[in-house]
Amino acid sequence: MRPEAHHDYDLRWTTADTCLATVAVVTRPRPLQVLALLAAPTAVVGLVALDGTDRPLDLVWTAILLECLAVLLLLARAAVRREDAARRAAEQLVATGEDEAARRAVVQERVLLAADIEEMVRSSTVRMSGAAEEADRRWDDDPSAALTAVQEEGRRAADELRRMLGLLRDAEDDAGPDVPPRAAPARRRIDLALGAGAGVLGLVEALSAAPPAVPAGSVSPTAWALTTLAAATLGLRGVAPGTGAAVCGIAYLLGAVLDRPVAGGLWVLVTLGGLAWAAAARSRRSDWLGFAALAGCVVVAQRWRDPDNLAIDLVILGVPALAGAFVGHRARRTAAAREAARRRTAELEQAAESAVRAERLTVARDLHDVVSHGVGVMVMQAAAAQALRAVDRDRARAALDVVRQTAVTSVDELDRLVAVIEQGAMGLPLAGSPVPAADRLDALVQRMRAAGLDVELVETGRLDDTLSGVVYRVVQESLTNALRHAPGASVRVHLIYGPTGVEISVEDDGPGPSRTARRGFGLVGIAERVAQFGGELATGPAAGGGFRVHARLPRVTAESSGAPA
Repeated sequence: MRPEAHHDYDLRWTTADTCLATVAVVTRPRPLQVLALLAAPTAVVGLVALDGTDRPLDLVWTAILLECLAVLLLLARAAVRREDAARRAAEQLVATGEDEAARRAVVQERVLLAADIEEMVRSSTVRMSGAAEEADRRWDDDPSAALTAVQEEGRRAADELRRMLGLLRDAEDDAGPDVPPRAAPARRRIDLALGAGAGVLGLVEALSAAPPAVPAGSVSPTAWALTTLAAATLGLRGVAPGTGAAVCGIAYLLGAVLDRPVAGGLWVLVTLGGLAWAAAARSRRSDWLGFAALAGCVVVAQRWRDPDNLAIDLVILGVPALAGAFVGHRARRTAAAREAARRRTAELEQAAESAVRAERLTVARDLHDVVSHGVGVMVMQAAAAQALRAVDRDRARAALDVVRQTAVTSVDELDRLVAVIEQGAMGLPLAGSPVPAADRLDALVQRMRAAGLDVELVETGRLDDTLSGVVYRVVQESLTNALRHAPGASVRVHLIYGPTGVEISVEDDGPGPSRTARRGFGLVGIAERVAQFGGELATGPAAGGGFRVHARLPRVTAESSGAPA
Protein backbone atom coordinates (compact mmCIF):
# COMPACT_ATOMS: atom_id res chain seq x y z
CA MET A 1 0.00 0.00 0.00
CA ARG A 2 1.20 3.50 -0.73
CA PRO A 3 0.48 5.28 2.54
CA GLU A 4 1.29 8.76 1.28
CA ALA A 5 -1.64 8.54 -1.14
CA HIS A 6 -4.13 7.66 1.59
CA HIS A 7 -2.93 9.18 4.84
CA ASP A 8 -1.97 12.65 5.93
CA TYR A 9 -1.61 12.36 9.69
CA ASP A 10 1.44 12.73 11.89
CA LEU A 11 3.69 10.01 13.29
CA ARG A 12 1.96 9.89 16.68
CA TRP A 13 -0.96 8.02 15.13
CA THR A 14 1.43 5.75 13.27
CA THR A 15 3.20 4.76 16.49
CA ALA A 16 -0.11 3.89 18.15
CA ASP A 17 -1.19 1.92 15.09
CA THR A 18 2.08 0.00 15.16
CA CYS A 19 1.56 -1.02 18.77
CA LEU A 20 -2.03 -2.13 18.17
CA ALA A 21 -1.13 -4.06 15.02
CA THR A 22 1.73 -5.93 16.64
CA VAL A 23 -0.17 -6.83 19.79
CA ALA A 24 -3.21 -7.93 17.78
CA VAL A 25 -1.21 -10.35 15.64
CA VAL A 26 0.58 -12.01 18.53
CA THR A 27 -1.42 -14.79 20.18
CA ARG A 28 -1.15 -14.69 23.97
CA PRO A 29 1.93 -12.45 23.96
CA ARG A 30 4.49 -12.37 26.73
CA PRO A 31 5.50 -8.91 27.95
CA LEU A 32 9.18 -9.19 26.97
CA GLN A 33 8.25 -10.54 23.54
CA VAL A 34 5.87 -7.66 22.92
CA LEU A 35 8.50 -5.13 23.95
CA ALA A 36 11.04 -6.76 21.66
CA LEU A 37 8.58 -6.82 18.74
CA LEU A 38 7.69 -3.18 19.22
CA ALA A 39 11.30 -2.06 19.48
CA ALA A 40 12.05 -2.14 15.75
CA PRO A 41 9.10 -0.10 14.39
CA THR A 42 9.35 2.34 17.28
CA ALA A 43 13.02 2.83 16.50
CA VAL A 44 12.15 3.41 12.84
CA VAL A 45 9.58 6.02 13.84
CA GLY A 46 12.17 7.78 15.97
CA LEU A 47 14.77 7.74 13.18
CA VAL A 48 12.23 9.07 10.70
CA ALA A 49 11.30 11.91 13.02
CA LEU A 50 14.97 12.84 13.51
CA ASP A 51 15.96 12.40 9.88
CA GLY A 52 13.14 14.42 8.39
CA THR A 53 12.74 12.16 5.34
CA ASP A 54 10.15 13.07 2.74
CA ARG A 55 8.46 9.66 2.88
CA PRO A 56 8.29 8.74 6.58
CA LEU A 57 5.21 6.54 6.32
CA ASP A 58 6.81 4.30 3.72
CA LEU A 59 9.57 3.47 6.17
CA VAL A 60 7.11 2.96 9.01
CA TRP A 61 4.95 0.65 6.91
CA THR A 62 7.97 -1.34 5.88
CA ALA A 63 9.01 -1.73 9.50
CA ILE A 64 5.51 -2.78 10.51
CA LEU A 65 5.20 -5.36 7.73
CA LEU A 66 8.59 -6.81 8.51
CA GLU A 67 7.69 -6.92 12.18
CA CYS A 68 4.42 -8.73 11.46
CA LEU A 69 6.26 -11.17 9.25
CA ALA A 70 8.66 -11.85 12.14
CA VAL A 71 5.67 -12.41 14.42
CA LEU A 72 4.18 -14.93 11.99
CA LEU A 73 7.48 -16.77 11.80
CA LEU A 74 7.71 -16.85 15.59
CA LEU A 75 4.18 -18.21 15.85
CA ALA A 76 4.94 -20.88 13.26
CA ARG A 77 8.09 -21.84 15.12
CA ALA A 78 6.19 -22.02 18.41
CA ALA A 79 3.53 -24.22 16.79
CA VAL A 80 6.19 -26.64 15.56
CA ARG A 81 7.72 -26.78 19.03
CA ARG A 82 4.37 -27.41 20.67
CA GLU A 83 3.59 -30.20 18.26
CA ASP A 84 7.00 -31.81 18.77
CA ALA A 85 6.62 -31.63 22.55
CA ALA A 86 3.11 -33.09 22.44
CA ARG A 87 4.18 -35.84 20.04
CA ARG A 88 7.16 -36.80 22.20
CA ALA A 89 4.99 -36.87 25.30
CA ALA A 90 2.41 -39.06 23.56
CA GLU A 91 5.10 -41.42 22.26
CA GLN A 92 6.60 -41.70 25.73
CA LEU A 93 3.21 -42.55 27.22
CA VAL A 94 2.46 -45.07 24.49
CA ALA A 95 5.83 -46.69 25.11
CA THR A 96 5.05 -46.98 28.82
CA GLY A 97 3.53 -50.39 29.48
CA GLU A 98 0.54 -50.80 31.74
CA ASP A 99 2.53 -53.25 33.87
CA GLU A 100 5.23 -50.64 34.37
CA ALA A 101 2.69 -47.96 35.33
CA ALA A 102 1.05 -50.39 37.73
CA ARG A 103 4.42 -51.34 39.21
CA ARG A 104 5.34 -47.71 39.85
CA ALA A 105 1.99 -46.98 41.43
CA VAL A 106 2.24 -50.04 43.65
CA VAL A 107 5.76 -49.13 44.75
CA GLN A 108 4.56 -45.66 45.80
CA GLU A 109 1.51 -47.12 47.50
CA ARG A 110 3.59 -49.63 49.42
CA VAL A 111 5.80 -46.89 50.79
CA LEU A 112 2.73 -45.07 52.12
CA LEU A 113 1.12 -48.24 53.47
CA ALA A 114 4.29 -49.32 55.24
CA ALA A 115 4.60 -45.88 56.84
CA ASP A 116 0.94 -45.91 57.94
CA ILE A 117 1.22 -49.40 59.43
CA GLU A 118 4.42 -48.48 61.21
CA GLU A 119 3.04 -45.24 62.61
CA MET A 120 -0.50 -46.23 63.52
CA VAL A 121 -0.79 -49.99 64.05
CA ARG A 122 2.63 -51.39 64.87
CA SER A 123 3.33 -48.63 67.39
CA SER A 124 0.15 -49.57 69.29
CA THR A 125 1.10 -53.25 69.25
CA VAL A 126 4.59 -52.42 70.54
CA ARG A 127 3.10 -50.34 73.33
CA MET A 128 0.80 -53.23 74.23
CA SER A 129 3.83 -55.52 74.33
CA GLY A 130 5.65 -53.05 76.55
CA ALA A 131 2.67 -52.80 78.89
CA ALA A 132 2.50 -56.62 79.08
CA GLU A 133 6.19 -56.78 80.02
CA GLU A 134 5.56 -54.11 82.65
CA ALA A 135 2.70 -56.20 84.04
CA ASP A 136 5.05 -59.19 84.19
CA ARG A 137 7.65 -57.19 86.12
CA ARG A 138 5.03 -55.89 88.57
CA TRP A 139 3.17 -59.18 88.90
CA ASP A 140 4.08 -59.67 92.56
CA ASP A 141 3.38 -56.02 93.32
CA ASP A 142 0.40 -54.55 91.41
CA PRO A 143 0.13 -55.10 87.61
CA SER A 144 -3.35 -53.58 87.33
CA ALA A 145 -2.24 -50.30 85.72
CA ALA A 146 -0.17 -52.14 83.11
CA LEU A 147 -2.98 -54.61 82.33
CA THR A 148 -5.40 -51.70 81.98
CA ALA A 149 -2.92 -50.03 79.61
CA VAL A 150 -2.88 -53.20 77.46
CA GLN A 151 -6.67 -53.09 77.18
CA GLU A 152 -6.88 -49.35 76.46
CA GLU A 153 -4.11 -49.48 73.87
CA GLY A 154 -5.78 -52.51 72.32
CA ARG A 155 -9.05 -50.63 71.94
CA ARG A 156 -7.21 -47.74 70.30
CA ALA A 157 -5.41 -50.17 67.99
CA ALA A 158 -8.72 -51.83 67.08
CA ASP A 159 -10.30 -48.47 66.28
CA GLU A 160 -7.31 -47.48 64.15
CA LEU A 161 -7.39 -50.85 62.42
CA ARG A 162 -11.07 -50.45 61.53
CA ARG A 163 -10.37 -46.99 60.16
CA MET A 164 -7.45 -48.18 58.05
CA LEU A 165 -9.35 -51.21 56.76
CA GLY A 166 -12.28 -49.00 55.83
CA LEU A 167 -9.97 -46.73 53.84
CA LEU A 168 -8.13 -49.62 52.20
CA ARG A 169 -11.36 -51.30 51.17
CA ASP A 170 -13.02 -48.16 49.85
CA ALA A 171 -13.22 -49.31 46.25
CA GLU A 172 -15.44 -46.61 44.84
CA ASP A 173 -13.97 -43.52 43.31
CA ASP A 174 -15.98 -40.49 44.39
CA ALA A 175 -14.87 -38.46 41.42
CA GLY A 176 -17.81 -37.52 39.25
CA PRO A 177 -18.00 -37.92 35.49
CA ASP A 178 -15.78 -35.80 33.35
CA VAL A 179 -17.39 -32.50 32.50
CA PRO A 180 -16.50 -31.09 29.10
CA PRO A 181 -14.72 -27.76 29.41
CA ARG A 182 -16.78 -24.67 28.77
CA ALA A 183 -15.67 -22.08 26.27
CA ALA A 184 -13.55 -19.51 28.00
CA PRO A 185 -15.54 -16.26 28.28
CA ALA A 186 -12.28 -14.36 28.67
CA ARG A 187 -11.27 -15.14 25.09
CA ARG A 188 -14.61 -13.92 23.79
CA ARG A 189 -14.16 -10.70 25.71
CA ILE A 190 -10.70 -10.29 24.20
CA ASP A 191 -12.10 -10.80 20.70
CA LEU A 192 -14.84 -8.26 21.31
CA ALA A 193 -12.29 -5.80 22.66
CA LEU A 194 -10.07 -6.33 19.61
CA GLY A 195 -13.05 -5.83 17.31
CA ALA A 196 -14.06 -2.66 19.11
CA GLY A 197 -10.47 -1.40 19.08
CA ALA A 198 -10.08 -2.15 15.37
CA GLY A 199 -13.39 -0.41 14.65
CA VAL A 200 -12.31 2.68 16.56
CA LEU A 201 -8.94 2.59 14.80
CA GLY A 202 -10.64 2.34 11.39
CA LEU A 203 -12.95 5.25 12.21
CA VAL A 204 -10.08 7.40 13.46
CA GLU A 205 -8.05 6.67 10.34
CA ALA A 206 -11.06 7.38 8.11
CA LEU A 207 -11.67 10.69 9.87
CA SER A 208 -7.96 11.53 9.67
CA ALA A 209 -7.90 11.10 5.89
CA ALA A 210 -8.32 14.37 4.04
CA PRO A 211 -8.56 15.33 0.38
CA PRO A 212 -6.89 15.55 -2.01
CA ALA A 213 -4.70 12.70 -0.71
CA VAL A 214 -7.64 10.22 -0.63
CA PRO A 215 -9.96 8.87 -3.33
CA ALA A 216 -13.14 10.73 -4.00
CA GLY A 217 -16.02 9.69 -1.76
CA SER A 218 -13.83 8.47 1.11
CA VAL A 219 -14.63 11.54 3.19
CA SER A 220 -18.33 10.89 3.89
CA PRO A 221 -20.41 9.40 6.70
CA THR A 222 -21.18 6.34 4.56
CA ALA A 223 -17.50 5.67 3.92
CA TRP A 224 -16.73 6.17 7.61
CA ALA A 225 -19.50 3.74 8.61
CA LEU A 226 -18.36 1.11 6.09
CA THR A 227 -14.75 1.50 7.23
CA THR A 228 -15.75 1.10 10.89
CA LEU A 229 -17.89 -1.95 10.05
CA ALA A 230 -15.14 -3.59 8.02
CA ALA A 231 -12.55 -3.00 10.74
CA ALA A 232 -14.82 -4.19 13.57
CA THR A 233 -15.38 -7.60 11.93
CA LEU A 234 -12.13 -8.62 13.63
CA GLY A 235 -14.29 -9.28 16.71
CA LEU A 236 -15.64 -12.43 14.97
CA ARG A 237 -12.22 -14.02 14.52
CA GLY A 238 -12.69 -16.40 17.46
CA VAL A 239 -16.25 -17.67 16.92
CA ALA A 240 -16.90 -17.16 13.20
CA PRO A 241 -13.86 -15.96 11.25
CA GLY A 242 -15.47 -17.00 7.95
CA THR A 243 -18.53 -14.89 8.67
CA GLY A 244 -16.39 -11.95 9.74
CA ALA A 245 -14.32 -12.24 6.55
CA ALA A 246 -17.44 -12.34 4.38
CA VAL A 247 -18.96 -9.28 6.11
CA CYS A 248 -15.69 -7.41 5.76
CA GLY A 249 -15.53 -8.27 2.05
CA ILE A 250 -19.12 -7.15 1.54
CA ALA A 251 -18.30 -3.80 3.18
CA TYR A 252 -15.39 -3.39 0.74
CA LEU A 253 -17.54 -4.25 -2.27
CA LEU A 254 -20.47 -2.11 -1.11
CA GLY A 255 -18.18 0.87 -0.66
CA ALA A 256 -16.86 0.49 -4.18
CA VAL A 257 -20.35 0.14 -5.66
CA LEU A 258 -21.68 3.18 -3.75
CA ASP A 259 -18.59 5.20 -4.62
CA ARG A 260 -17.91 5.47 -0.91
CA PRO A 261 -14.82 3.27 -0.61
CA VAL A 262 -13.56 2.16 2.76
CA ALA A 263 -10.58 4.13 3.94
CA GLY A 264 -7.23 2.39 4.09
CA GLY A 265 -4.87 2.35 7.02
CA LEU A 266 -3.24 0.13 9.54
CA TRP A 267 -6.60 -1.32 10.51
CA VAL A 268 -6.39 -3.18 7.20
CA LEU A 269 -3.30 -5.01 8.46
CA VAL A 270 -5.01 -5.78 11.77
CA THR A 271 -8.42 -6.87 10.49
CA LEU A 272 -7.65 -8.45 7.13
CA GLY A 273 -4.55 -10.15 8.48
CA GLY A 274 -6.33 -11.28 11.64
CA LEU A 275 -9.37 -12.67 9.80
CA ALA A 276 -7.21 -14.38 7.19
CA TRP A 277 -5.12 -15.97 9.93
CA ALA A 278 -8.13 -17.10 11.98
CA ALA A 279 -10.08 -18.50 9.01
CA ALA A 280 -7.10 -20.42 7.65
CA ALA A 281 -6.08 -21.66 11.09
CA ARG A 282 -9.53 -23.07 11.86
CA SER A 283 -9.81 -24.41 8.29
CA ARG A 284 -13.50 -25.23 8.20
CA ARG A 285 -15.35 -25.09 4.90
CA SER A 286 -17.33 -22.04 6.01
CA ASP A 287 -14.10 -20.31 6.99
CA TRP A 288 -12.45 -20.93 3.63
CA LEU A 289 -15.61 -19.78 1.83
CA GLY A 290 -15.64 -16.59 3.92
CA PHE A 291 -11.95 -16.01 3.22
CA ALA A 292 -12.52 -16.55 -0.51
CA ALA A 293 -15.37 -14.04 -0.39
CA LEU A 294 -13.16 -11.51 1.40
CA ALA A 295 -10.29 -11.97 -1.05
CA GLY A 296 -12.62 -11.73 -4.04
CA CYS A 297 -14.39 -8.63 -2.81
CA VAL A 298 -11.09 -6.91 -1.92
CA VAL A 299 -9.65 -7.71 -5.36
CA VAL A 300 -12.72 -6.38 -7.16
CA ALA A 301 -13.02 -3.26 -4.98
CA GLN A 302 -9.32 -2.39 -5.10
CA ARG A 303 -8.95 -3.00 -8.85
CA TRP A 304 -11.89 -0.74 -9.37
CA ARG A 305 -11.10 2.04 -6.89
CA ASP A 306 -7.48 1.72 -5.77
CA PRO A 307 -5.41 -0.59 -8.01
CA ASP A 308 -2.10 0.82 -6.72
CA ASN A 309 -2.65 -0.80 -3.31
CA LEU A 310 -4.04 -4.14 -4.54
CA ALA A 311 -0.68 -5.91 -4.31
CA ILE A 312 -0.10 -4.97 -0.68
CA ASP A 313 -3.68 -5.96 0.19
CA LEU A 314 -3.08 -9.38 -1.34
CA VAL A 315 0.11 -9.71 0.71
CA ILE A 316 -1.79 -8.75 3.86
CA LEU A 317 -4.36 -11.46 3.04
CA GLY A 318 -2.06 -14.13 1.66
CA VAL A 319 0.84 -14.24 4.11
CA PRO A 320 -1.30 -14.53 7.28
CA ALA A 321 -3.51 -17.08 5.53
CA LEU A 322 -0.51 -19.27 4.68
CA ALA A 323 0.93 -18.87 8.16
CA GLY A 324 -2.46 -19.48 9.78
CA ALA A 325 -3.02 -22.63 7.72
CA PHE A 326 0.42 -23.92 8.73
CA VAL A 327 -0.05 -23.10 12.41
CA GLY A 328 -3.61 -24.43 12.39
CA HIS A 329 -2.47 -27.70 10.84
CA ARG A 330 0.24 -28.02 13.47
CA ALA A 331 -2.23 -27.11 16.20
CA ARG A 332 -4.60 -29.87 15.09
CA ARG A 333 -1.75 -32.36 15.08
CA THR A 334 -0.77 -31.11 18.53
CA ALA A 335 -4.35 -31.56 19.74
CA ALA A 336 -4.43 -35.08 18.28
CA ALA A 337 -1.17 -35.95 20.04
CA ARG A 338 -2.47 -34.52 23.31
CA GLU A 339 -5.71 -36.46 22.95
CA ALA A 340 -3.74 -39.66 22.33
CA ALA A 341 -1.65 -38.83 25.40
CA ARG A 342 -4.80 -38.18 27.41
CA ARG A 343 -6.33 -41.50 26.39
CA ARG A 344 -3.11 -43.36 27.14
CA THR A 345 -2.81 -41.55 30.46
CA ALA A 346 -6.33 -42.68 31.34
CA GLU A 347 -5.44 -46.27 30.42
CA LEU A 348 -2.27 -46.17 32.51
CA GLU A 349 -4.12 -44.57 35.42
CA GLN A 350 -6.77 -47.27 35.22
CA ALA A 351 -4.10 -49.98 35.26
CA ALA A 352 -2.37 -48.27 38.17
CA GLU A 353 -5.63 -47.85 40.08
CA SER A 354 -6.50 -51.52 39.58
CA ALA A 355 -3.07 -52.59 40.77
CA VAL A 356 -3.19 -50.26 43.78
CA ARG A 357 -6.70 -51.45 44.59
CA ALA A 358 -5.54 -55.09 44.51
CA GLU A 359 -2.54 -54.16 46.63
CA ARG A 360 -4.71 -52.43 49.21
CA LEU A 361 -7.03 -55.42 49.44
CA THR A 362 -4.07 -57.74 49.92
CA VAL A 363 -2.60 -55.53 52.62
CA ALA A 364 -6.02 -55.12 54.24
CA ARG A 365 -6.43 -58.89 54.50
CA ASP A 366 -2.97 -59.44 55.99
CA LEU A 367 -3.24 -56.45 58.29
CA HIS A 368 -6.59 -57.63 59.61
CA ASP A 369 -5.37 -61.18 60.09
CA VAL A 370 -2.26 -60.10 61.97
CA VAL A 371 -3.60 -57.22 64.07
CA SER A 372 -7.20 -58.25 64.71
CA HIS A 373 -6.22 -61.68 65.96
CA GLY A 374 -3.31 -60.48 68.08
CA VAL A 375 -4.99 -57.41 69.53
CA GLY A 376 -8.20 -59.30 70.27
CA VAL A 377 -6.39 -62.07 72.10
CA MET A 378 -4.24 -59.63 74.08
CA VAL A 379 -7.16 -57.45 75.18
CA MET A 380 -9.27 -60.40 76.27
CA GLN A 381 -6.42 -62.14 78.10
CA ALA A 382 -5.29 -58.92 79.80
CA ALA A 383 -8.84 -58.49 81.10
CA ALA A 384 -8.88 -62.15 82.21
CA ALA A 385 -5.54 -61.79 84.00
CA GLN A 386 -6.78 -58.69 85.80
CA ALA A 387 -10.04 -60.36 86.83
CA LEU A 388 -8.51 -63.70 87.89
CA ARG A 389 -5.44 -62.45 89.73
CA ALA A 390 -7.27 -62.13 93.04
CA VAL A 391 -8.99 -65.55 92.84
CA ASP A 392 -6.79 -67.81 90.67
CA ARG A 393 -3.25 -66.54 90.29
CA ASP A 394 -2.15 -69.52 88.19
CA ARG A 395 -4.82 -68.98 85.55
CA ALA A 396 -4.23 -65.23 85.71
CA ARG A 397 -0.52 -65.78 85.16
CA ALA A 398 -1.27 -68.10 82.23
CA ALA A 399 -3.46 -65.38 80.70
CA LEU A 400 -0.64 -62.84 81.05
CA ASP A 401 1.76 -65.28 79.39
CA VAL A 402 -0.66 -65.51 76.46
CA VAL A 403 -0.64 -61.71 76.21
CA ARG A 404 3.16 -61.61 76.15
CA GLN A 405 3.51 -64.44 73.62
CA THR A 406 0.80 -63.01 71.37
CA ALA A 407 2.45 -59.57 71.50
CA VAL A 408 5.78 -61.01 70.40
CA THR A 409 4.12 -63.00 67.61
CA SER A 410 2.05 -60.00 66.44
CA VAL A 411 5.02 -57.60 66.35
CA ASP A 412 7.01 -60.26 64.50
CA GLU A 413 4.31 -60.70 61.87
CA LEU A 414 3.83 -56.95 61.50
CA ASP A 415 7.57 -56.48 60.99
CA ARG A 416 7.54 -59.21 58.37
CA LEU A 417 4.50 -57.67 56.71
CA VAL A 418 6.07 -54.20 56.60
CA ALA A 419 9.37 -55.61 55.30
CA VAL A 420 7.70 -57.50 52.46
CA ILE A 421 5.48 -54.51 51.63
CA GLU A 422 8.57 -52.33 51.30
CA GLN A 423 10.70 -54.84 49.41
CA GLY A 424 8.17 -57.03 47.61
CA ALA A 425 7.55 -57.13 43.90
CA MET A 426 4.09 -56.94 42.40
CA GLY A 427 2.48 -60.36 42.14
CA LEU A 428 4.56 -61.95 44.93
CA PRO A 429 3.12 -62.98 48.30
CA LEU A 430 2.98 -60.18 50.83
CA ALA A 431 3.52 -62.33 53.87
CA GLY A 432 5.37 -65.50 54.54
CA SER A 433 6.78 -67.27 57.53
CA PRO A 434 9.97 -69.24 58.05
CA VAL A 435 7.98 -71.47 60.45
CA PRO A 436 6.63 -74.69 58.85
CA ALA A 437 2.89 -74.71 58.22
CA ALA A 438 2.15 -77.56 60.64
CA ASP A 439 4.07 -75.86 63.43
CA ARG A 440 2.28 -72.58 62.79
CA LEU A 441 -1.09 -74.28 63.09
CA ASP A 442 -0.07 -76.08 66.27
CA ALA A 443 1.20 -72.84 67.80
CA LEU A 444 -2.03 -71.08 66.86
CA VAL A 445 -4.15 -73.81 68.44
CA GLN A 446 -2.03 -73.73 71.60
CA ARG A 447 -2.41 -69.96 71.93
CA MET A 448 -6.18 -70.18 71.52
CA ARG A 449 -6.39 -72.98 74.08
CA ALA A 450 -4.37 -70.88 76.51
CA ALA A 451 -6.78 -68.02 75.81
CA GLY A 452 -9.73 -70.14 76.99
CA LEU A 453 -11.03 -71.92 73.89
CA ASP A 454 -11.46 -75.68 73.95
CA VAL A 455 -9.99 -76.38 70.52
CA GLU A 456 -9.91 -79.80 68.91
CA LEU A 457 -7.70 -80.05 65.82
CA VAL A 458 -8.23 -83.02 63.50
CA GLU A 459 -6.08 -83.33 60.39
CA THR A 460 -6.49 -85.96 57.69
CA GLY A 461 -3.74 -86.30 55.13
CA ARG A 462 -0.76 -84.07 54.55
CA LEU A 463 -0.94 -80.28 54.18
CA ASP A 464 0.04 -78.94 50.76
CA ASP A 465 2.58 -76.12 51.18
CA THR A 466 1.00 -74.09 48.37
CA LEU A 467 -2.22 -73.89 50.38
CA SER A 468 -0.73 -73.65 53.87
CA GLY A 469 -0.98 -69.87 54.03
CA VAL A 470 -4.66 -69.61 53.20
CA VAL A 471 -5.49 -72.62 55.41
CA TYR A 472 -3.72 -70.93 58.32
CA ARG A 473 -5.54 -67.63 57.80
CA VAL A 474 -8.98 -69.27 57.53
CA VAL A 475 -8.42 -71.23 60.75
CA GLN A 476 -6.93 -68.18 62.51
CA GLU A 477 -9.87 -65.94 61.64
CA SER A 478 -12.41 -68.62 62.58
CA LEU A 479 -10.80 -69.21 65.98
CA THR A 480 -10.45 -65.46 66.61
CA ASN A 481 -14.16 -64.96 65.93
CA ALA A 482 -15.00 -67.85 68.23
CA LEU A 483 -12.84 -66.37 71.00
CA ARG A 484 -14.40 -62.94 70.52
CA HIS A 485 -18.07 -63.97 70.17
CA ALA A 486 -18.16 -67.31 72.03
CA PRO A 487 -15.50 -67.23 74.78
CA GLY A 488 -15.17 -70.55 76.57
CA ALA A 489 -16.85 -72.47 73.73
CA SER A 490 -15.64 -75.74 72.29
CA VAL A 491 -14.34 -75.50 68.73
CA ARG A 492 -13.66 -78.39 66.37
CA VAL A 493 -11.23 -77.76 63.51
CA HIS A 494 -11.28 -80.48 60.88
CA LEU A 495 -8.77 -80.26 58.01
CA ILE A 496 -8.92 -82.82 55.20
CA TYR A 497 -5.98 -82.75 52.78
CA GLY A 498 -6.87 -84.76 49.72
CA PRO A 499 -5.44 -85.26 46.23
CA THR A 500 -7.85 -82.72 44.77
CA GLY A 501 -7.50 -80.03 47.41
CA VAL A 502 -8.26 -79.08 51.00
CA GLU A 503 -11.49 -79.01 52.97
CA ILE A 504 -11.63 -76.80 56.06
CA SER A 505 -14.36 -77.00 58.67
CA VAL A 506 -14.36 -74.91 61.86
CA GLU A 507 -17.44 -75.25 64.08
CA ASP A 508 -18.10 -73.99 67.60
CA ASP A 509 -20.91 -74.70 70.04
CA GLY A 510 -21.39 -71.11 71.17
CA PRO A 511 -24.62 -69.09 71.06
CA GLY A 512 -24.24 -68.38 67.36
CA PRO A 513 -24.19 -65.03 65.61
CA SER A 514 -26.52 -62.23 66.56
CA ARG A 515 -29.18 -61.39 64.02
CA THR A 516 -28.05 -57.78 64.05
CA ALA A 517 -24.36 -58.60 63.65
CA ARG A 518 -22.78 -57.48 60.43
CA ARG A 519 -20.25 -59.46 58.46
CA GLY A 520 -16.85 -58.11 59.51
CA PHE A 521 -13.68 -57.44 57.59
CA GLY A 522 -12.25 -60.80 58.71
CA LEU A 523 -14.89 -62.93 57.01
CA VAL A 524 -14.71 -60.72 53.95
CA GLY A 525 -10.94 -61.19 53.89
CA ILE A 526 -10.99 -64.97 54.11
CA ALA A 527 -13.73 -65.10 51.48
CA GLU A 528 -11.42 -63.14 49.17
CA ARG A 529 -8.49 -65.43 49.96
CA VAL A 530 -10.50 -68.55 49.22
CA ALA A 531 -11.89 -67.06 46.00
CA GLN A 532 -8.38 -66.07 44.95
CA PHE A 533 -7.47 -69.77 44.97
CA GLY A 534 -10.63 -70.74 43.10
CA GLY A 535 -12.27 -72.15 46.22
CA GLU A 536 -15.64 -71.81 47.92
CA LEU A 537 -16.51 -70.48 51.37
CA ALA A 538 -19.69 -70.88 53.39
CA THR A 539 -20.30 -69.28 56.79
CA GLY A 540 -23.31 -69.25 59.05
CA PRO A 541 -25.13 -70.91 61.95
CA ALA A 542 -24.21 -74.52 62.62
CA ALA A 543 -26.84 -77.25 62.55
CA GLY A 544 -26.80 -77.83 66.31
CA GLY A 545 -26.18 -74.22 67.28
CA GLY A 546 -23.04 -72.17 67.22
CA PHE A 547 -21.22 -70.95 64.13
CA ARG A 548 -19.63 -72.82 61.27
CA VAL A 549 -17.00 -71.87 58.68
CA HIS A 550 -16.58 -74.28 55.78
CA ALA A 551 -14.16 -73.86 52.86
CA ARG A 552 -13.06 -75.96 49.92
CA LEU A 553 -9.78 -75.19 48.17
CA PRO A 554 -8.65 -76.91 44.97
CA ARG A 555 -5.06 -78.07 44.81
CA VAL A 556 -2.83 -75.61 42.96
CA THR A 557 0.71 -75.71 41.66
CA ALA A 558 3.46 -73.57 43.11
CA GLU A 559 3.62 -71.54 39.89
CA SER A 560 -0.04 -70.61 40.03
CA SER A 561 0.01 -69.65 43.66
CA GLY A 562 0.64 -66.00 44.26
CA ALA A 563 -1.70 -65.31 47.14
CA PRO A 564 -0.47 -63.86 50.36
CA ALA A 565 0.02 -66.19 53.28
